[in-house]
Amino acid sequence: MAPPRDLRFLEAARTLAMAVVVWSHASNTVFFREGDFSATPLFTSCLVTFAVPTFFCISGYLLALFAPAAGDQAARPLRQIKKILPLFLAWNALTLVVLRLAYGMPLVSLTALADLATGPAQLYYLFALLQLLALTALAAPFASPARERVWLLAGVATTLGFYLASTLALHLSPPASHAFELVAIKIGPVWLGFFGLGGWLARNPQRLDALTRRWPLFTALAVCAFIIYWADVDAQARSLGANYRQYFLLSGLAFQLAGCLALLGGCRAAEARAGRLFTLLAETGRDTLGIYLAHYVLVLLFYAAVPAPVAPAYRLPLGAAAMAVSFGGSLALARLARRHGGAVWARVLFGV
Repeated sequence: MAPPRDLRFLEAARTLAMAVVVWSHASNTVFFREGDFSATPLFTSCLVTFAVPTFFCISGYLLALFAPAAGDQAARPLRQIKKILPLFLAWNALTLVVLRLAYGMPLVSLTALADLATGPAQLYYLFALLQLLALTALAAPFASPARERVWLLAGVATTLGFYLASTLALHLSPPASHAFELVAIKIGPVWLGFFGLGGWLARNPQRLDALTRRWPLFTALAVCAFIIYWADVDAQARSLGANYRQYFLLSGLAFQLAGCLALLGGCRAAEARAGRLFTLLAETGRDTLGIYLAHYVLVLLFYAAVPAPVAPAYRLPLGAAAMAVSFGGSLALARLARRHGGAVWARVLFGV
């Protein structure tokens, strides 16, 4: 078992990344449904892209941190699959029901069946994570310290290669819809580089120490990379009418990597001081899975009660209200589930 210090900074990082995810869904829903792809919603759309890579990095870190020194290396990833899969399917179904009741979307269609199997909206992350966990279990018999670098380089090459191919495709054959990214984000191997990076940091604590000391540098790099990335996506939106290619751009990869490392290093540095804010973030981190699962349903219900159109001046305040409702509501639900652990609804929806 790792000492508490090795985990509390991860919980704080999860909370901050989760807040960005919820803000993205809460605010951009009102902008994008109005056809508004101006600089304000694109800022949020670009900013949020570091969050999911961070979640994959943290998942890889924890998997490697608690890997047994000997014995069955596949046991832990298989246990994680057993825990996540029922929650994933339950929230897929619940989200589709809400979309049907609140927005009239059909329950029986090829799109609905695909979403039920692979995850609507934000639940794609869990589908991709399940794939990575399955790959880890399958690769366990072939894993060894001597092959660690080979596996890491293979994962990095897969992620980098996909981002490169996606960027080239954008310029050679400009897209006319979000279809490519809506499928690509659900493909687990695309995220192998971040997942492997987390495992590498767990197995090389001296590298994590170096990252912690240099977190201001990574923060500066993230800011610079973000400015370039934001300008890239804004130019695309002006040219094509929307941000059809958002995640998988080389400019985005630079920001996502620097942002992920800056967040982890900054939270670990803050852990040494353990102030009130850090403690609050770390405590909230226990409930980030529940927040991730539940918040989008609350966003959908919130906007179902707000008729379109919404005047430009009211879009940002409305997004802030949706953020308060969805983040606060999902956090309350997750904590209520922990308090009533063992109840049928708590087991089915939150796994407690």
